[in-house]
Amino acid sequence: MIRLKLVGILLGTMLTLAVGVTSATATLPSVSLLSGEEFPVTIEGKSGEAKIETVLKTAIICTGSSEKFSIASGGSLGTYSKDFTGCKLGTTPCNTDGDAAETLLLTGEVHLVPVSAGSLTFIRILYLTAAPFNINCGKMKIKAQGPLIGSFNGTLGSDITSFKSKLAGSGGKQELTSYFNNEEKEVTKSLMLLNFGLGNENADLAISGETTYTSSKMIIIS
Repeated sequence: MIRLKLVGILLGTMLTLAVGVTSATATLPSVSLLSGEEFPVTIEGKSGEAKIETVLKTAIICTGSSEKFSIASGGSLGTYSKDFTGCKLGTTPCNTDGDAAETLLLTGEVHLVPVSAGSLTFIRILYLTAAPFNINCGKMKIKAQGPLIGSFNGTLGSDITSFKSKLAGSGGKQELTSYFNNEEKEVTKSLMLLNFGLGNENADLAISGETTYTSSKMIIIS
């Protein structure tokens, strides 16, 4: 399977598009390991149905999805791959370039980001998918782009091997649209866009229920 490279623009560029200014002290979540353990770490999860839907209610529906995070060193940065299967636009099979029929494969950078300035009480997961990629549904070629923001449901500051996360939205509107960057400035994103040939349409990517992720090693997120 040829993996479509969706490594977006660099973290520094992504995190300087800001709305609202707070204090200058940088605070980002980081991943660390127990003493004696070494990176890399792999974190995997499986989910059910997924839907990519535009504001005009055009929807690509996938029957299943799985995900893998790879963290090469400590900090807030890693890489990810999201693998969606059984994907159709109506009755027409869809796939990303180079992948099997009914398969959408997204890869790129993943970051842990705070929900409020100067506090790690709540964090979110930022997926960088800024570079345009193609979804092929029969003769229709759809260009897609934009980052995604998911929730984080896990224990911070303690040893864990699992956590939960959710990507939610409907009617072309992603549920989570903001986070704070490394300059403690709030960033608000328009998120996913789809272009069926007549211009960009706002879209959302929603996965049914919360996904449980399991780490290959004990990790500490703080």
